Amino acid sequence: MIVIRRSNRHPDAVQQDMERLFRALIPTRGPLTAARSGSWRPPVEVIETSDALVVSVEIAGIDPTGVDVTASDQLLTIRGERRNPGHGMERTYHEAGVAYGRFAADVYLPWPADIDSADATYQDGFLRIHIPRLAAPTDRPAAHRARSARRGHPRGDQLDDRRPKRSNH
Repeated sequence: MIVIRRSNRHPDAVQQDMERLFRALIPTRGPLTAARSGSWRPPVEVIETSDALVVSVEIAGIDPTGVDVTASDQLLTIRGERRNPGHGMERTYHEAGVAYGRFAADVYLPWPADIDSADATYQDGFLRIHIPRLAAPTDRPAAHRARSARRGHPRGDQLDDRRPKRSNH
């Protein structure tokens, strides 16, 4: 005889337990921030629009003046610290889901960005950074572009050089 034990637990409680288990198993730090000991990575959302990259970082409870945002050619770095208000106090936790201490998040920029025109806002616990695309430089002279367009192919002049030459033997 097979006995099946049924739980009186609500399905939502079981789902929350499973999500907590998966979060514990999956690393939340990126390859660059994992090497930094003693830091955590806040939740980050990166959205690409037609003209910009929008990075949203969830950093509720943190003074925005203490957040450092730096950018290089290919990397955006957000750093700061969430101080533990009860540090050093004797207490018993029943659930501990808030990360305290230093944090860092690195976001790779998928294309050249106009860092000088980037702006950031902090509202309702979210830091939103808007980074416009850098205007693409025109690397070919105008004569090549006109010849390519005339042939009906955007890279027509480059394709001509790759075609095998016919010999009339």
